[in-house]
Amino acid sequence: ADGKTVDTKYQRFGWRQFTVHGSRFLLNGQPITLHGDSWHFMGVPQMTRRYAYAWYHLLKDAGANAVRLHASIYPSFYHDMADEMGIMILDESAIWLSDGGPKADSDLFWNNCRTNITELVRRDRNHPSVFGWSVCNEILPVLRNVWHAPQSMVDHCLEQISVWKNICRTNDPTRGWISGDGEWDADGRLPVISIHYGGTGELQRAKKSGKPWGVGETSMAYYGTPKQVSQFNGNEAYESDLGRMKGLAYECYGLLKDQQKYGADYQSVFNIVWYDIQPLPLGKRDVTKPIGLDEGIFFGKYREGVHGVQPERLGPYVSTLNPGYDPKLPLYRPWPMFDAIRDANLKNTNSQWANRPALTTPQKPPTKYENAIVRYLPENGVALAQEFSKAGVKALIYTNNAKTDLLLIDGSKAQSEMIEASLKEAVDKVLSNGGTIWVWNIQPSGAEMLSQLFGQKISAVPREASSFIVKQQTPLLAGLDNAKFYFSQDDDWRQMDYSLAGEFVKDADVVLDACPADWRKWNYNAEPVKTAALYRSQVERTAPLTAIAIRKTGNGKVILCNLNPDIQSEKKSAIIGELFQNEGVRLAQIAGQNKYMDMGGR
Repeated sequence: ADGKTVDTKYQRFGWRQFTVHGSRFLLNGQPITLHGDSWHFMGVPQMTRRYAYAWYHLLKDAGANAVRLHASIYPSFYHDMADEMGIMILDESAIWLSDGGPKADSDLFWNNCRTNITELVRRDRNHPSVFGWSVCNEILPVLRNVWHAPQSMVDHCLEQISVWKNICRTNDPTRGWISGDGEWDADGRLPVISIHYGGTGELQRAKKSGKPWGVGETSMAYYGTPKQVSQFNGNEAYESDLGRMKGLAYECYGLLKDQQKYGADYQSVFNIVWYDIQPLPLGKRDVTKPIGLDEGIFFGKYREGVHGVQPERLGPYVSTLNPGYDPKLPLYRPWPMFDAIRDANLKNTNSQWANRPALTTPQKPPTKYENAIVRYLPENGVALAQEFSKAGVKALIYTNNAKTDLLLIDGSKAQSEMIEASLKEAVDKVLSNGGTIWVWNIQPSGAEMLSQLFGQKISAVPREASSFIVKQQTPLLAGLDNAKFYFSQDDDWRQMDYSLAGEFVKDADVVLDACPADWRKWNYNAEPVKTAALYRSQVERTAPLTAIAIRKTGNGKVILCNLNPDIQSEKKSAIIGELFQNEGVRLAQIAGQNKYMDMGGR
């Protein structure tokens, strides 16, 4: 004003030429395939240049060269860092409906959308790293398939997408890539096709379209339960967080190879930066302990009148990348899914993830019913006998002179000296005759009694479990596998309260463990808490895992089984029935139930 400078802004810019020729995408006249990634903006953890550097470094390590700044207006330093590191950006608006609640029936919403895109393009158009514009994310699929919106609202949305495209072209005529992520091509209104979670049929259709196209999101990494992931690696998917990630590695390698096969210009899964690397324990001293309020990254005291966000504390596990706050931690720690994506991007056909393992189910030999006689002492085991009758197990009262192949003992509570003496006498006799003592539901109050009974320490240690891992394929577990011992997607999820330990267990054969991962943290918690919660469920729960242990004793054997004996579903009833059948017990038919039903868990 009046010849004086009142404001100055400096902006770096560079030269490049992104163009579209037919169905091919070109950089400076040469065809280029984009290997991408995408992620939400998560606030404070991502507010450092070091985070942007770590993300782009991760992408380069994974053989990737592009990123979609997903459904948010990212800070400009993400673009500066991409300019420096040679990462190409698909710049996306903050317009999205999936899992959100924008007022799509309000004129104010649509007016603000136009402003959002205009300001985004004007701010970022000088960055050479930006190869294109994504005007929205999953608007049409949500209107059509989630909201079941009237056609008039869908038509209005399509009109607005055309307006957004024109805003991009008006403010930046240099870039031909204008897409809407997950919108296909908005019924022909956009020059580029973007697919979310489509099968090979969608890929084939995109290839035939004659337009540039890409896959913005795919894979079950952010939602797949072990039961769903097991289609790729079977029982291993149930074993742990690592086992699930191995299954996802096979899936992601195959998805990216399909995208290569059909010639996608932009190839990606969802995603590298959050789901295929581990949450980091920022500022955490001992990962085996629950998080304390004195752990994490702490910032300075609040200062009045200072612009910008002033965080107080950044807790452990809120980021998978190191934003630069904890020098003891690496930039990232990869899961197998990372290795598979890298191998696919680099076209490594010798990758271990190129060929899925052959899936098998345990083969159960024909049952040889021996009509084993099950008995119990009424002063101890009547509750077990009543519960197991729901599974078709007929148990009789123990008498000193009667034949007993299998004696049930309830280990949940202490007994009087008189009952202990009766149990001791019965146990010694059954074992001397080559029979089996089957102890169920051992709890701390009954563990001391059992230690006296068997002459070695038996402990019950608090550990809840809803899924179990077969450690040895013994006759007791014939025909059973991890899938059948997976209860984490059923209502009767709490299948164990205490695990087994002590000298008696140490010298026994452990045949079934509790799963170290608490799948309930993954299956039911809201994203993104579930990722860190699942990881923490493995590292912070240090109690023993043993659920079933078998030990030869005298002429017979002792089975310690801490599965909850309560039968609350047909699946649990079938499991109990299988265990008893495997011990030679003929089950009685239960009215209204098929005791020999297929219990396939996958």
